[in-house]
Amino acid sequence: MSMEREDRYAIVKFIAVAALFVLVGGGAGILTARLLAPPMILPTGASEKKVAEAPKGAVAEVGDPEPLPEGKTPAKGLLWVRRAGTANEARKAQWQLASEHGVEQFAVTVELSRADAPTPEALAELDAYGKAFPEASFQLALKLVPEAGSVENAGALAVFSEAWIAQCGANFQRLAAGLAGTTLRLSGMILLGNTENGWGWELGEAEAPADIEAAFQAWLQNRYASDEALREHWGSAEAALNTAKLQSIRAAATEEALSGQVLAPIPVRDARLFLSSHLSDLVAGLAGQLQGAFNQSVPVIAACGFPLEKTGLDDGQLNLSLLMESTLDGFLAPMTEVDRGVGGSGGPALPLHSMGYNDKQWYLVEDTRTGIQFNAETQQFERLKGIRAEDIFNVQRRNVAFAALAFGTGIWTDVQGEGAYIDEAQWTSFENLDRAVRIISPPVDLAVSEVPAEAVVSEEGARVEPAPEGPDLMVLYDEGSMAALGLSDVQRRQLITGPRDAASQAGLAVEHCLLQDFVENRTTEAPIYLFVNALVLSESQRKEIHARMAREQASAIWHYAPGLVKETASIDQIGEIVRMKVLEEEEQRTAGSVYTLGGSAWLLKGQKIGEAVPWPRLFYVDDEACDGICQYAASGKVSVAIRTMDEGWTSVYIAEPDLNVALLREVLQILDTPSYIAPISPEKNISFQKRGPYMALHARNAGEYILDLGAIFSIEDLLDPAVGWPQTNSLVLKLKAGETRLLKLSAL
Repeated sequence: MSMEREDRYAIVKFIAVAALFVLVGGGAGILTARLLAPPMILPTGASEKKVAEAPKGAVAEVGDPEPLPEGKTPAKGLLWVRRAGTANEARKAQWQLASEHGVEQFAVTVELSRADAPTPEALAELDAYGKAFPEASFQLALKLVPEAGSVENAGALAVFSEAWIAQCGANFQRLAAGLAGTTLRLSGMILLGNTENGWGWELGEAEAPADIEAAFQAWLQNRYASDEALREHWGSAEAALNTAKLQSIRAAATEEALSGQVLAPIPVRDARLFLSSHLSDLVAGLAGQLQGAFNQSVPVIAACGFPLEKTGLDDGQLNLSLLMESTLDGFLAPMTEVDRGVGGSGGPALPLHSMGYNDKQWYLVEDTRTGIQFNAETQQFERLKGIRAEDIFNVQRRNVAFAALAFGTGIWTDVQGEGAYIDEAQWTSFENLDRAVRIISPPVDLAVSEVPAEAVVSEEGARVEPAPEGPDLMVLYDEGSMAALGLSDVQRRQLITGPRDAASQAGLAVEHCLLQDFVENRTTEAPIYLFVNALVLSESQRKEIHARMAREQASAIWHYAPGLVKETASIDQIGEIVRMKVLEEEEQRTAGSVYTLGGSAWLLKGQKIGEAVPWPRLFYVDDEACDGICQYAASGKVSVAIRTMDEGWTSVYIAEPDLNVALLREVLQILDTPSYIAPISPEKNISFQKRGPYMALHARNAGEYILDLGAIFSIEDLLDPAVGWPQTNSLVLKLKAGETRLLKLSAL
């Protein structure tokens, strides 16, 4: 284990990049400040694939940044006013604050919801923005929700029609030509989505349009080739490729129907995969048209590909691996929507470290409510009573720090649009964050020759930092397995976001990646891999997983029902992947386990793990070659076991559905990869991320937390430079609930 770890009526989106602040606006006049492209720092191992490239066209279109007046530091990120009302003074006040605090990039929402878009008035408005902010560059956030009556089947599904796609292409060309006659300095494009909430499907209970059903049947034809094969897989003698109906499958896939089975019916799995695939084709196609209209000169990003939290049938988000193969330059994604408040885990909504392994950038959508609103009585912008500014700032600090350490570029959003950033204290906090982030991922002025000797500069002039140390733990997610998962919404979250959040609080350097990147050998090596319910594994995937485990002499942590499905489902196939004899509980199907070992660092003997709740299926280990760690409280059968293989790798199988942070920390301790957080009371949890010499911590509970560093370091708090600790190998931090720290460790 290593020893070193976003106007009272405007919706404001704030992209907090791992390098600077941008102000995005829409409608009646919203602005964006210049985004100085941060160095594309790749996760460990990505440099072995190829040297990172500078964002497409960022320098060519925007030009080298002008130096700011002395004392002005350009903030790192993008501030986006999504909608604008009539409070022009409020907008000006917000922009003035942004300008005073070094914001150089704004983002402007552009309506492309009708055939004559953008209108001459919209282009004139953009030109006015360019003249008002001559030093700023602008990202354009393109709103593609079709206007009612603009095309057939107007609404969310209209964007899938050939008429709408052609209309978008024509609008992109019109936009490019129109911008050529403006003073606007363009730095990028954002594809907002086909619904008001982003990309997705809004099929509802109405019949799906004929073109969508035809596309589904064509997808099935490509997948199964014949009616016989379809009938065999679907288990229906009446199934046929030319009569299969997406709407019929959706009508049957109710929460009640799925909650009693671990595996969703194969038609449901196919519907999920089709909806995700068809959506990815749309996004990728529109991105290609947009890039073509601008001659590949500006980066294009999209808010799509959230497989960890948007797993519903109509979400269509199980497509990140497909979108990785597109020409998109990056993805917008929020931190968790499940546990995101003060003290929350702050886990990602997508496997964010896979971005770097696929030469993509990811952008944090940080939409924490700031509590700032316009008071009609005082005619001032004021913070709502009962909302503590420090709580808001701590959540923002957590999200931005975690984004920076995970190679992210971030976005913050005030969804109420009530002048959330007209607050001097807020901007002071932003400046402190900016200063810290610049230390973690410093921007590079390519006109300056003093580049540190240890830095690598690509042929395109983009600086690439030396590869940081690898992760202690890599968490792997498989979209195909998520498509196959049945169960209730609560149970699905428990099997997907539960392990993610446990890993985010384990106290290690953690990477979150797609399983596809692992089996195709794009990821770096890690001593420990956590396979998050890899329910469906092909024969070739099994072989590659075992080969990598043996080659790296690594440890694999498997959760719940790994490998249950190959071509068909079989309990033996779980045992095959975990290399243990695994059986299924036939009578007592109540989850909830107890820890059976003694002398534990994180768990006491007999301590309960998980809730005693019924599950459709439970599995257990019955193998004398394994060492049991936990057993089900109801049946006494082994629910967590460990085995070291003759090939030198270690397998840990956690059949217990509730993989919580205490259990994960204990398993990591057994695997000789202890947490940087010393053992504390189980009710005290802290979110943690580390990269190289940098650590970010966010306390769920108030109290003392002990950092066990394993070597002697001098430590400084990047959020409070006046605070530091010289020459220590451990550190006691007394933290308030929700407090965030960002530390830099310097070896002696």
